[in-house]
Parts: sequence; C-alpha cells; structure tokens
Amino acid sequence: MEFNDFFNLMKPVLGKERANAKLVRNLIAMITKTDGDVDPSQDQSDETLKSYANGKRPLSPEYARGIIAEVEFQNFVDSVNSNDEVVIERLSDDFKKYDPTVTPDIVGTIAGKLFLDILYKAAGENTYVQKSLMPSKYYLRHRYGNQLLVENKGNCPFKGCGKPLVLSNNEATQAYFDVIMIDSESGEHSENLIALCPECAAKYLLSHTEEEQIELQDLKISMYELLLAQKSLTDVKVEEAISEVLEVLYVTNPNEITKLNYEPQSVRDKIYKNNYLLLRTNIFNVTQYYPFIETQFKSLSREKKMNYDVLSSQIRLAYVTALEKTSIQDEIYNSLVEWLMGITNKSRVACEVVISFFVQKCEVFDAPSKQTV
Repeated sequence: MEFNDFFNLMKPVLGKERANAKLVRNLIAMITKTDGDVDPSQDQSDETLKSYANGKRPLSPEYARGIIAEVEFQNFVDSVNSNDEVVIERLSDDFKKYDPTVTPDIVGTIAGKLFLDILYKAAGENTYVQKSLMPSKYYLRHRYGNQLLVENKGNCPFKGCGKPLVLSNNEATQAYFDVIMIDSESGEHSENLIALCPECAAKYLLSHTEEEQIELQDLKISMYELLLAQKSLTDVKVEEAISEVLEVLYVTNPNEITKLNYEPQSVRDKIYKNNYLLLRTNIFNVTQYYPFIETQFKSLSREKKMNYDVLSSQIRLAYVTALEKTSIQDEIYNSLVEWLMGITNKSRVACEVVISFFVQKCEVFDAPSKQTV
C-alpha cells in the first residue's frame, strides 16, 4: 500500500476540509504526539502535501523520519475509535482488502500498523531499530493482548515474576503489560509473542542471553499447548452429580477421612519417574482421598444420582481429547483440572483430588507400554 492509497481510505475520518493539504496535516497529527514540541508537517508546503495525497510523488525519507520521531501510536487508535459507528464500519470494510482479519473493534489498530509500515518503508533502512520498538508497546498489545493474557492467565510468567498484568482499583481496570517478540528475528506472529509486565519486558528487550530466549520460547510453547488442550475440552460434558462430590470433599475435615493404607502403584506406573512434583501431588491425593471419593461415587450411584460408568467414560474422553493437543503430562493434568473447575465452579484443590482419583483408576494417563517419552 502506498501513502496516497492509505490517505484515500482514511478520508472519512480526517474531517470536512476539502483541501488535501489540510487533510494530510490532520492525518499526520493523528499519529503524532499531541503535546510534542515539533510539528513534522510545519516545513512541508501545501503543494508538496497535495502531491503526496494524490500520489504524484512518494513521501520523502526526511519527512517520514520526522513523523516517526514523533509517533504516538495510541493517539492514532483513539482518534479512529472516536468516530461514530457508521464511519468505523465503513473504514473496517474498506481495509479488509489489505487485512481480511480487520473488524470494527480493531480497525484503528490495523490502520495504524499499515500507516507505520508506509512510514518505515519511506524512511528507509536507517529506522529499522526504531521500527522494532515503536509498534510493540501499542500495536502488539492491542492486536494480541487479550489472547496472550488468556495464555498466561493474567500474570507475568517471566522467571517467576507473577505480577498481575491487569490492575484493578474499585471499578476501574487498566492493562499493565507489554507484548514482546521472543525472537526479534522471527517476526510478528502469535507463536513468537508473549505478554510480560513492563519491568520484565524492558529487562528482556534491553539484554538477554540465548539461554533466556530458549527458556522463554519453551514457556510460550507450554502455555500455548495448555491453552489448546483446555479449549479442546469445552464441548466435553460431565455428570452433574460430580459437583456434590466436590462440595462434600471441600467441606470435609481431612482428619476425618480414612486414608489408603498402601502406596498407590497405578499412579507410580503412569506418571514419568522424573516428574517428581506431579507424581508427589497424585500420590498424596490418592493416598489421602481415594477411599473417600470411591465411597461418594458408590453412594451417588446407589441413589441413581450418577452413572459411574458414564462419568468414567467422560473423564477418559476428556483425557484423550487433551492428549491430542499435548503429550506433556503436567499440561494434560492441569487442563483436566481447569476443565472440571470450569464445569462445576468448584475449588481447584477438590478438582485436583478427583482427577488424581481417575489417574489411579486408569482413566487418565496410560500404562508405560502405551506412553511415549
């Protein structure tokens, strides 16, 4: 896309001025700082601006660099979004030719990205470093932020930071994160993007080792696969009566529960030996709660409130469905726990206990002969 093409698409939001020179000035003002000391267009004559608008000449590198030096991406997005719905709908339809993913909700962001691409192309290679930094803080966050927040569950995943990425104060909420490219050479695609708190993002962009980059890439893959596994379970149903079991489990004093008097061998057989934390969690859950859960299921089955065979099949189906998305046992286990939490709206600890029960019952995870490391 050339500047004159972009200019013509943007005309509906540039005001009622008929003179193209004035409209070009309005367009440049939209994407530059409102409180800046420098007006990039001040040295451009009306004739020059009109020639840019009608395509008789390309943007000069000097002019493009002057605009980039004053860019305020969010200002552009806000300016577009301030228009009425009819104008935004029309703008969205017009930009579909250049980006089929555009919708009225993100047309300001998409248009801003295209505008930056035009400016960087006109400015030349001298602005490459600036290009890699400028859009990341605003464009990447607005384009990919919601998706990435779901992946990392709203907390900064960088080296155990854990800071919330959305701040709340009474009824007000504010995004508190930046989206960065894990590998600056790999480009802009969702598999290469991650949301971090501003402090961790700044540290990583300033300097990071190859080992830190690999760690962040592995973390990204893990979060992405877990999200896929969780999404795959959305259509898998479960017996409603399991909520009763989870509720009783939640309110019962562990000291009043009869424990298993032997070590659960099935758990040891099915969880990889080097996965110590997952193994320990499941052994504890089964040792502490297996007889209690089994009693609850038998009781509900006798009362015709639950069909245990159906429930077992549902848990198995959920496991197989998650297994299609990831083979990592931690991710499968966590996706099953969160699936059960989502369906029943019960506590995570109680849901972990029930999933561990089905690990012991062989509905979750396969015997070593069926596993692949």
